[in-house]
Amino acid sequence: MCLIIILVLMTGSVSATITVTYTPVNTFLFMKGGSPGAEAFSNNQFVLPIGTLTFDSDEPYYDPTIYLSDNSTHFWFYGPTIWNPTTGDPTAFRMARVSTIGSNTTMKMLDWGTGGDSLATTSMAITQTRFIAYLYLVSDQPASVYIENAVYDHTSGDFGAFTVAIANSSAGHSNGVTLLPVIGTGSATEPTEILQGGSTAIPPLVPYGDPDQPMQFALSLINQQDFLIEDAYTGLPPVRIATAQVTLTHAVPGRLYGVNVTFTNTDASEKFYVFLDGNPLQAAIEYSLVFGTTVVEKGKPIPWNGMSTGIYEREILVTGISEFIVQSAPQGPYSDTVTITITPSDYI
Repeated sequence: MCLIIILVLMTGSVSATITVTYTPVNTFLFMKGGSPGAEAFSNNQFVLPIGTLTFDSDEPYYDPTIYLSDNSTHFWFYGPTIWNPTTGDPTAFRMARVSTIGSNTTMKMLDWGTGGDSLATTSMAITQTRFIAYLYLVSDQPASVYIENAVYDHTSGDFGAFTVAIANSSAGHSNGVTLLPVIGTGSATEPTEILQGGSTAIPPLVPYGDPDQPMQFALSLINQQDFLIEDAYTGLPPVRIATAQVTLTHAVPGRLYGVNVTFTNTDASEKFYVFLDGNPLQAAIEYSLVFGTTVVEKGKPIPWNGMSTGIYEREILVTGISEFIVQSAPQGPYSDTVTITITPSDYI
């Protein structure tokens, strides 16, 4: 799943630049509280990750709120329990959110629906550049009722959609709100579907237990190509030379992950150079790399966030070559070998 990042400029009394992204879960898995992906819950709670709301902002804002529409209050699942391990029982779940402000993580049931539920437990301005609210279903029964490695069928309760807003001041929503568009949905007033593809029900059957395989990142380079030095002169648009592709498999549902990407080569200089015939003892021409839109500093990690199970791509480009240096350099093929390393940065 590819996340498209754009800037939404807010006007009026709310001057912050806020981008809102929603990532629905594409692989459903029941979890016991305290396990990876459900750390905010106690170990006697039984939960199901649903999706992740991410707010990115360069200025403070107040009281991010979710307004649910066409969404049931209770969701029922049928499957084995300690009371009836063979025939099974129906059990009820309600929707909740988990979020963290500073070092304080809180959980709140989403009971108000169209009346709006706050995503942050604070009356103060949110000043962190990234604020994340995880959406879950939480069982009315303790985790001890359910049987590990069993599967459960969603029998009733419809998932709908939502809109999000922030308060225009510290006075809260009574003093007015600003609706925010969610990336990929359209206008701020258009609801975003909770489940992938707009489904109202979770596909059967949903397992309870740890994933069979560990989470893995894989890096590959595609669309590699040579370039003409004169196409990468300073002042011209950067030239694409390759595309980095990261594949993430077996991620914990409901979590977003990231990697740090580092560019290095064998040359001891802080800059990047192409060398005549690829030989560091021959003539050198300085160049710059761009990763997506970020100018690469040799050896300095570049964060690449917002990943769940899926394939992600970002272009690698070259620029910054001096026309004056090229005109005085010996003719011939110039090259450099760059090593690209990704290091997982855990979930976000």
